[in-house]
Amino acid sequence: MEWQKYKDEFTWDGSWRDVYVLNTNVTIWQQFLDFLRSSGIPHSFGGEDNADFLGDLEAYFKERSEHGSLILSIDINGVFLNCHFFIETEIEFDLDPREVRDEDKANGVFNFMEILSETLSLPIRMTPENMEETPIFEYTPEDRTWTYIPCYGKTT
Repeated sequence: MEWQKYKDEFTWDGSWRDVYVLNTNVTIWQQFLDFLRSSGIPHSFGGEDNADFLGDLEAYFKERSEHGSLILSIDINGVFLNCHFFIETEIEFDLDPREVRDEDKANGVFNFMEILSETLSLPIRMTPENMEETPIFEYTPEDRTWTYIPCYGKTT
């Protein structure tokens, strides 16, 4: 993909961009966390009771309201993807599009998305905030292809 064609997707409009892996379960969440731990990608946890849940994700999701909020922040070349442990059936990240200032930053995010998608054997998509069914970018691991559907960008 060429930066000039899609850079407007990261223009600040007052909203975040979301990244989703759909159709997950506790086993897939565990694969994600295992991948992250072994990857060397900088990350940190924030929120209440964050250390206790790592040993038992199933219990965490069942009793989520009792655990308080939890955020996993992943640093991809200075772009922070914040993972929210909302529900076990999807892995969701948000990112501030203002942090994606150039092609290198975008490529870092796309590379992370691609590797995660292939690790989990599930498609991954970036969408406007809270619009999981409206992908801007989507990667499919089966055929290793990206799809770009302009949302904020200009179509030419």
